[in-house]
Amino acid sequence: MDDVAVEARLQLYVNDEHVQTFVCSPGNHRELVTGFLLSSATITNLIEMESISFSDDTCHVKAGPRTLPGQDPNYLEKRYKYLSKEWNVTREKVLEVASRFRNGQELHALTGAAHAALLVDLENENSVLIEDIGRQNAVDKAIGLALDRGVHPEQSLIFVTGRLTSEMVTKAVNMSMPVMCSLAVATEAGAKLARENNITLFGAFKKGRFRKYNEGRAKFHL
Repeated sequence: MDDVAVEARLQLYVNDEHVQTFVCSPGNHRELVTGFLLSSATITNLIEMESISFSDDTCHVKAGPRTLPGQDPNYLEKRYKYLSKEWNVTREKVLEVASRFRNGQELHALTGAAHAALLVDLENENSVLIEDIGRQNAVDKAIGLALDRGVHPEQSLIFVTGRLTSEMVTKAVNMSMPVMCSLAVATEAGAKLARENNITLFGAFKKGRFRKYNEGRAKFHL
């Protein structure tokens, strides 16, 4: 019998209010919750998450008030640094990351039922890759795992398996990521959102070729 992907459910409550029901792969639930809260802009900074606890298939998060720029003296400086910096990505680099991404999908190779997300820090090449049965779950787990391991989303290229819809690109927007790539294609709304937020967007990877939907603050070089 072929290997079959395992499915789990996780109920998320923030300040005792039900926020989300995840249908996900088992494991890395803390990273899933952290990544989801940030990428959905439910919270804007990890210091807003005062506590997190798990019981069976339920997660409870206590969140404090939103962090205002004035509460962090370095907020505006850090924000300007990342949003104003221009990055350089080459065709060779993008294809190398795509190859690494494909080869790292062990769960998908076993079951044929997993999505994946890979974050590669453009400053130091540190990276994280994780799989999940849900394409957005994979992105959120990768964000949470990256933050745990010192990989900075705001200076990273993210590679995903799902279509580049506006919902997916919004996660890159909320995390200030300069580059987003997918094995799949972009939708009109996803490409428009990338243009509006200066995100470099690549998709439709196949046999050494890919499509450039937008060139943002990460400049593409042949």
